[in-house]
Amino acid sequence: MIRELDYKELKKFCRNKDIVIDESKYTNHLIGQPSGAEALEFGLNVKSKGYNIYLGGLSASGKTTFAEKFARDIAIKEKTPDDMCYVLDFDKPNAPKLLKLKAGQGKEFKADMEELINQLSIEIPKAFSSIEHSDDKERIVKSYQKKKDEVLKELTESAKKFNFGVKTSGNGGIYFLPIIDGKTINEEEYEELSEEEKEEINEGSDDVHELASSAMKQIRELDKRANTEIENMDYNIGLFTVGHYLSPIQNKYIENDNVSQYLLKVKEDILDNIDLFIDDDEDGNEDPLSAMMPWNLKKNSKEILEKYSVNLIVDNSKLNGAPVIVDYNPAYANLVGEVEYENENGNLTTDFMKIKAGLLHKANGGYLIFHASDLLTNAFAWDTLKRALITNKVTIEPLKEYQFGGITVAGIQPEAAEINVKVIIVGSMYYYELLKEYDDDFLKLFKICALFDYEMDFSEENINAMLGFVKGYCINNNLLPIEKRAMCELLEHSVRIAERQDKLTTRFGLICDVLSEADAWARLENAESITDEYIIKAVNKRMERVNIYAKKYSKMISDNEIMIDTQGEEVGQINGLCVMEMGDYTFGMPTRITASTYTGKAGIVNIEKEAEMSGSIHDKGMQVLIGYLGGKYAQKYPLTLSCRVCFEQSYNGVDGDSASSTETYAIISSLSGCPINQQLAVTGSMNQKGDIQPIGGVTYKIEGFFDVCKERGLTGSQGCIIPASNVKDLVLKDEVVEAVKEGKFHIYAIETIDDGIELLMGRKAGKKLSGGGYSKDSVHYLAANKLKSYYKLVSEV
Repeated sequence: MIRELDYKELKKFCRNKDIVIDESKYTNHLIGQPSGAEALEFGLNVKSKGYNIYLGGLSASGKTTFAEKFARDIAIKEKTPDDMCYVLDFDKPNAPKLLKLKAGQGKEFKADMEELINQLSIEIPKAFSSIEHSDDKERIVKSYQKKKDEVLKELTESAKKFNFGVKTSGNGGIYFLPIIDGKTINEEEYEELSEEEKEEINEGSDDVHELASSAMKQIRELDKRANTEIENMDYNIGLFTVGHYLSPIQNKYIENDNVSQYLLKVKEDILDNIDLFIDDDEDGNEDPLSAMMPWNLKKNSKEILEKYSVNLIVDNSKLNGAPVIVDYNPAYANLVGEVEYENENGNLTTDFMKIKAGLLHKANGGYLIFHASDLLTNAFAWDTLKRALITNKVTIEPLKEYQFGGITVAGIQPEAAEINVKVIIVGSMYYYELLKEYDDDFLKLFKICALFDYEMDFSEENINAMLGFVKGYCINNNLLPIEKRAMCELLEHSVRIAERQDKLTTRFGLICDVLSEADAWARLENAESITDEYIIKAVNKRMERVNIYAKKYSKMISDNEIMIDTQGEEVGQINGLCVMEMGDYTFGMPTRITASTYTGKAGIVNIEKEAEMSGSIHDKGMQVLIGYLGGKYAQKYPLTLSCRVCFEQSYNGVDGDSASSTETYAIISSLSGCPINQQLAVTGSMNQKGDIQPIGGVTYKIEGFFDVCKERGLTGSQGCIIPASNVKDLVLKDEVVEAVKEGKFHIYAIETIDDGIELLMGRKAGKKLSGGGYSKDSVHYLAANKLKSYYKLVSEV
């Protein structure tokens, strides 16, 4: 059945009284995505391992925005995860220890440790420089010196019995001098003695040496006991001082076993290295005020005391609930963190204070949102993320060892952090299929696939939801107020993006772009609100910025460089319609399709296929066409002909089956000799029974032919033929609708090939007769006779 469409059928009119705007029903919830929202919410609430989420759909459909919103709505009700910090492991200095504290305690712990070291750097020197300490130390020294003197006195008395005197050296040593006539003699005097006197002296020297050895042993034991007593005194002073300031911190974190164990290690290390805190000013010239400052430490001691610092890498003190992080640069170092190095005098150095947290640390206990394209274009990012999700651990380690001047510098190996992160990957289904196909672990780790639709029903609920979104966007982004007529214009634009009269687009990013640009145009003209005029202007200007190729094609057609007829009749020649995409811009253009038939056995040859410029779907369409012709004309004799079908001046390849009906018309015209009206352009797929099937891009195709006709001048007889099943997909621009309304342009909807034949060739297609053949002088009758003549000619050869 042939039906000429009324102008009211060519688009969705949203400016009339049928569109009711109810501001009381505005909402800021996820719009038009019931299944996507359900899957996303379910995935976020499942806490089992592997239930990470892949959120798929077209760009600009709000996937990232609503993934973050849904995650935040759940995260706000969840427990705030622990803070993380690294400290020195005193047993393994090259393997910093990870401590976890309740949210907010990490910041406090860091401050507590800083305050502890500052206090100890003041109080320990004060304690060891006090008068009491000096008196006690002097008392111990004097006590043991007295005992040493008694040992020496006893040694002196004993040595006299063997005619030897005892002398002490400045370094605490002991030596003996012989006694002659009650007086000690020196070495020179000793040499002047007679041999008998020398022999007498030597006889007692062995006994004296034994006495000396015993005395020295007693003295060394006394020195050792004195040092031990002083060390014990110093240790007790240090223990009291350190304990006095450390005990409150230990009590504060007593419930955290790891922190408590660390504080015990700190205490032991400080006491073992108490001298780092003591300033021995030999000159005694130091300013007494400066002596009380915490930075007044021994040379290099300040740097050494940094080992007691706390490196707080994750601070959740200001976080309410679980973290939600959206990141657009998941590089390896950003994911797992890194250890920074410093160049000091040509040497690369690092320590635990130079450890930096990664996204996996910061998102622990919460949600991490990535774009699939970002993950897969950053080296090692996907493998790193996958390993972390499998092991529930993240290890900070460089991709390769740092080198400087040809020397490999060994780094530190921080303790791995246990994590629990739910990851949401946002992307197209292309990346989903890619990961599913090439990574065996993908479906084990991402068990939830939530799909966002690109369209929603044109219903009152969705209309009000969308308009509520529009109004909210204007308010939140400080745009001018939007008028109701502008909202209606925006609805029409939404329908056009969806390419269905009964649908609205869910690609709200595109709607927001139009709103922002309409606001800019309004402000440039000092308007007080966004009117429908500025919405239309924004839409048109957006197209003008990217339609350079459409203009070039139109100019080439206008200059007859690309040959398209819009008047007259031709045999075997027809105006087909195609859609072209250049980046984000889609436009339709007419294309000449020709068919040449003659005697032979080559059959129907697709020239595009022969030139390797035909896609598989187009090849399939050609096979359907052959099936249709065989069923129509080859019931009594073989389909014997040679036929060439060509898309003229097409150099970029052809695909799709939307021209299969168009090619059929050209072949039948060539066989029957019936000319085709060049004022009409055709699109439509077909099946082997001759039924016309729907195609894509019908709006753009009609507009493309209309623009060519308008450029040459509308005759009132020009128009397009489309599948009847595509009428609901028409969202034509206003000038096409107006031309149809005024009778300057026509759009016909057909259901079968025969409908198209009658429109294009101006005569009946022909009915099949009971005895075979078709009604006389019909198109099918003429085509069948031509094929019969071909068969006879070939048979006679």
